[in-house]
Amino acid sequence: MSTGTDLHRQGMDANLAAAVAVNRDFRHHAEVALARLIRSGRAFTSDDVRRGIPAGMEGHHVNVLPSVIGTAAARRDIVGVDRAVSGRRTRHGSQLTVWTGAKAGAV
Repeated sequence: MSTGTDLHRQGMDANLAAAVAVNRDFRHHAEVALARLIRSGRAFTSDDVRRGIPAGMEGHHVNVLPSVIGTAAARRDIVGVDRAVSGRRTRHGSQLTVWTGAKAGAV
C-alpha cells in the first residue's frame, strides 16, 4: 500500500522523466537555475527560478518546475521559510513558498 507521500514522489519522478524525454533543455535549465539560487544563499521563490530559465523555454507540462523544486525539497536541499505573492499575471496573485538552501535556513 502506498502512502500519499509515496504517490506524490512517484508523480514527481514520472513528471521529471517525461521532461527528459520531451524537452531535455527545460528541466536542465530549471535545475541549473535552482542550484544557482541555492548557492547564492538568498531566499527565493519559483518565480525567481523561472527567471533563471532562458526566455521562451517551456516544459512539456506546467508541473515540471514544481517537480524540480519539490524534488529538491524532498531531498532537503531547500527549506520553506516564508510565503509570498506571485508577481506573474498567470498566477493571479497566488501564494508561493519562499525557499532557501537548507544550510542557509538551518537554525
